[in-house]
Amino acid sequence: MLTANADIRFTLEDKSYSAKPLRVAFNFGPGLLFTGEIISEYAEYSYNETYGVSVDFFTIEDDAYAALRPVLMPEMGVTMQAGSRILGTAKLNDFVYGGHNNKTTPENADVCGQ
Repeated sequence: MLTANADIRFTLEDKSYSAKPLRVAFNFGPGLLFTGEIISEYAEYSYNETYGVSVDFFTIEDDAYAALRPVLMPEMGVTMQAGSRILGTAKLNDFVYGGHNNKTTPENADVCGQ
């Protein structure tokens, strides 16, 4: 399973979203849409506010990670969506897969995509 620290922002409509539990799809690019569960101590997320959270990508295992790893970039921006409807954005700051911590920050960019 891939786990990421992220900054998220909901930009669809002027409403709040319940934070427990919240599963949305994260779009990493063509053919790379993965469900993630947003984990935080917040009770809800307000429209157009930024929140630091953790995301568990429970659908990303070995084969999916092999396909995703080459596109991971430092502080990568992705969209969050429900079906084809875009709910907001997320910026991945770092991630952990299989017990290995891989920072996706500019100073560690050489770790990404290997």
